[in-house]
Amino acid sequence: MTTRSCRLPLLLGAFLFTNFASPSSAAQKIPLPENGAAVAVSAEIGSTLWTLDRVGSGIELRSHADPDVPAGTAGGPSPLDRARGFDGVAASENVQLVGHVGGAAEGIFIDGQTAYVGEGLRVVILDIVDPSDPMVLGRTEILHGVVQGIAVRADLAYVAAGAGGLRILDVSDPSVPEELGAWEPPIAGTDAASVDVDGDGDYVYIGMNGLGLYVIDVTDPSTPVLAGSYDPPGMFAGTFYGVETDGPFVYAGDWGGPAVRVIDVTTPEAPVEVGTWNAPSSPFDVALGAGGTYLHVAYGEGYRVLDVSVPNAPTDVGFVATSGPALAVGAAGDYAYVGQHFVSLHVMNAADPENPFEEGDVDLAAKPAGITADGVHAFVADGERGFRIIDVGNPAAPFERGHYEGASAPRGIAIAGGYAFTGNNRGGFWAVDLGDPTAPAGAGVHHTPGYATNVDAEGGYACVADNYTGLRVIDVNDPGNPVGAGAFNTPGSALDVDMDGDYAYVADFSAGLQVVDISNPNSPVSAGAVSVPDYAMGVAKSGSYAYVLAQEAGLRVIDVSDPENPAEVGFLFTSYADDAAVDGDLVFVADGGGGLRVVDVADPTNPVQVGWRDTPGNATGVAVDAERVYVADSFEGLRIIDRETLDEVGYYETPDQAWQVALADGYVFVADSRSGILVFRYGDAAGIEEGIAGVERTSVLGSFPNPMIPGAGAEIALALPEAVEASLAIYDATGRRVRLLEPRRSFARGDHRLVWEGRDDAGRPVESGVYFVKLSSERGTWRHRLVLTR
Repeated sequence: MTTRSCRLPLLLGAFLFTNFASPSSAAQKIPLPENGAAVAVSAEIGSTLWTLDRVGSGIELRSHADPDVPAGTAGGPSPLDRARGFDGVAASENVQLVGHVGGAAEGIFIDGQTAYVGEGLRVVILDIVDPSDPMVLGRTEILHGVVQGIAVRADLAYVAAGAGGLRILDVSDPSVPEELGAWEPPIAGTDAASVDVDGDGDYVYIGMNGLGLYVIDVTDPSTPVLAGSYDPPGMFAGTFYGVETDGPFVYAGDWGGPAVRVIDVTTPEAPVEVGTWNAPSSPFDVALGAGGTYLHVAYGEGYRVLDVSVPNAPTDVGFVATSGPALAVGAAGDYAYVGQHFVSLHVMNAADPENPFEEGDVDLAAKPAGITADGVHAFVADGERGFRIIDVGNPAAPFERGHYEGASAPRGIAIAGGYAFTGNNRGGFWAVDLGDPTAPAGAGVHHTPGYATNVDAEGGYACVADNYTGLRVIDVNDPGNPVGAGAFNTPGSALDVDMDGDYAYVADFSAGLQVVDISNPNSPVSAGAVSVPDYAMGVAKSGSYAYVLAQEAGLRVIDVSDPENPAEVGFLFTSYADDAAVDGDLVFVADGGGGLRVVDVADPTNPVQVGWRDTPGNATGVAVDAERVYVADSFEGLRIIDRETLDEVGYYETPDQAWQVALADGYVFVADSRSGILVFRYGDAAGIEEGIAGVERTSVLGSFPNPMIPGAGAEIALALPEAVEASLAIYDATGRRVRLLEPRRSFARGDHRLVWEGRDDAGRPVESGVYFVKLSSERGTWRHRLVLTR
C-alpha cells in the first residue's frame, strides 16, 4: 500500500488509520478548520484506491470508483503500476545529456605548478605558476558523477567520481585530458568518495560511501580490476570521506564509525584493519604529516593529532576545538590547515603535536571539501565557491592569493538573451553563455552578500532573491561583467523572484509576497505587500495575478493589477508547494512530496485541481511547453510528463539534487546543485515505449501510512520482476543508514511486504524527519521517500 500526504494533525492521523484500515463506505466526512492542514492523501486497500479530499469545510474519504472524483485529480495509477514506472536506471533512452557547465569544487590535487580540481562532473586542470591568477589548461569530458577526490601519479590522474566510480585519465597533455579506463562501484548509486594511489602506481585505494575501502589493481590503466576490499564491522561504519596511503598502510576517516582506521594493504586481495582510534564524533578527512609519524584529523568537534608511529595502536595526542564541524585537513611541515564548514581555514601550529594551537585563520565562504598544502600556500577546494589559493607564508595572517570558480553549485536558473543566469546559494550570481547549448561556458560572476537562491532576468537586468539580504538587482547588459545595480532589503528572506516590467515579485518567506518597484534599477523601492498563511517559497507572475507557493498553505492567487495594493483572491490547498509555471489558465505546481499538480485558474477566485501526477522524489521546480511538463524532482532528477495524459514519458536521474528547470531552443536546462548546470535533449516521443518498456523494473514501491503515524509503523511494499540479491535499509536525509531491515539476501520474484516501526538498529525511536527506503542490488539502487512525524 502507498500514500502521498502532507503532515496532518494527530486527530486526522487517527481518522486515516481507522478508516483506511477498514473503510466502511464510499464516502465519510469530518469537519476541517477553514485554515486547516493541506489534504492530499491516497491509499490502496485491496483492489480499491481510497482518497482523502477537501470538500468545502470538511474532508471526505472516498473510493476511487466514486464518480465525484475527477479523473486524474487524486489517486492516478495504482501504487504498483505507478512505482513500476520508476525505473532504477540512469535515464530513459529518449532523454540525452548533451552539455554541462560548472559544479562544486570538491576533489583537489596539486602537482608542482599544476592544480587538478573537481568542477562538478569534470576535472579542470589549472596552471598556478602565478598563484594570484590561475589559468585553465583543460577540462575532462563528463565523468558520470560528482568529482570528490583526485590523485595524480606521473601522467595519470585517478578520480573518485561519486556514482561514476574510479575514472583513470591520461593528463600528459593537460589541454586534452583523455579517459583511459574506469571501474564502477559494485552497487549502483554508491559513491566513490575519496582516492589515493600507492607509490608505484600499481594500486588505487578508494574510500566508498557505506562500503569501506576498495583496492583497485591499475597496472593496466585501461582495465582497472578489483583486487580486494574491506568493509569494517558496525551498522553505520564504512563511509570513508578521506583516505591516505603510506607504504603498506591506508589511513581512513570513517564518518559512520565514527573512527579513524589503519588498514594493512600488504596483501591487496585481503586488506585487514590493524589499528583503530574511536572518534568522539564523525571524522571527515585525514592527512599524514611528514615522516608518517602523525596523522591530522578533521572531525565533528575540530582537529585532532594522532600518533601513528605504531600503526596498530594509533594514539590521540593533541586537540584543538573548532566552533563547528571541521570538514577537511591538509598538512605541510609543522602546520595543519583545517577547513571549517562555512567559517574559516584554520592554520594550526602542530610543531608540538601534544600541544597544537591555532596561529591564524582566513574566512571561507562555503564548504571545504579538500585541502592540500606546500608550506607556502594552502590549496582549498571550497565547494560552492570554487578553488582558492591561500597564502600561508605568514601563518598568523593568511590571506587569499588567488581564486578560480566555475558556475558553481546552481540552485535557481533563468534564461534570457542567449544566457543562463543562476545563483549558487553561497553568494554567487553567474552568467553562462549558451551560444552553443551543448558546450555552455561561464561568462561572468557577481558575488552577492547573501545566499543567491533564485533568479530572473529580462531587459538587460537580473534580479536575485538573495535570502536574508533581500532583493539584488544586477546589470547584465555585459553578461561577461555583471555589475550590482541596486538592492532592496525585504522584511523576510527572499527565496524566489519573478520580474515583469517595472516590478519584481518576491516570495519573501515569512513576509509573504513583496512587490518591488525596479523602474529605477539602481534604487528599487517597495510598492506593496501581502501576507500568506504559510511561508512563501516561490512565485510566478502572469497577467494581473501573482501565484505564490506557500508550502502547506498551497497555491495562493494574488491580484496585483494594482501593485501597490496586492490582494489575495483565491487559494487551493496542496501538499507542500515549492514552484509553479503558468500557461494560460493553467498553473503547474511543483508540490514537493505531492508531485505535480495542475490547477485551473480560469476563475482566479476558485482555483480547481484538474490533474495530478505523483513523482518519485520531491518536486521543487517546474517548466512547461506546449506538449510536456518538466519537473526538477530533487534526488530523482529530471522527470518529463505529457501535458495531456500526465504520463511520465522520460526521465534522467541526475547525479545530485535537481532544484530548478528551464527551457530554451529545444533544450532543457537543470540546476543540479553540486553537479552544475546540465543540458538535455528530449528525443522523439514515438521512441518512449521502446526506451522505457525495454527495461526490467525493480522498485521500492512505497509505504503506508506516509507520513508514518506515531506507534503504528509503516508497511513497505516491493515488487520484483525476477529474483535478485539485495539488501533493504532506511537512511536519514543526510545519507546515514539508521536501520538495516534486510541484510543482503535472495529475494524471490514477486511482491514483498516489510514493516519499519520507526526505530534504529538499537531499538531507539528515530527523530521526526524525511527518511529514504533503499533497495540495493547489483542491478541498481532504488529509493522511496518516507516522512516520519512524532
